[in-house]
Amino acid sequence: MFVTAHGGIVEQELAAGERFVLDNRNIVAFSDGMEFESVVLAGSLKDSFLSGEGFVVRFTGPGSVLYQTRARPSLGLLRGLFQSLV
Repeated sequence: MFVTAHGGIVEQELAAGERFVLDNRNIVAFSDGMEFESVVLAGSLKDSFLSGEGFVVRFTGPGSVLYQTRARPSLGLLRGLFQSLV
């Protein structure tokens, strides 16, 4: 398998019950069957959806998570629409 990412790729091993939180834009891969949940950190779901910011993922071990050290630039919904019109 070949994987590309922005910056380096780091592996975080989690013990049973251990938690690790990542910005959703930094996630590369994680263990099959690993527990995870998406969490909104922005003021509202609308704010997160329109800006592309504020979503994180909370992983619970056991398992491993691969993440990139630099995130792709966020376009957000509105910026993406405006760029497609230009």
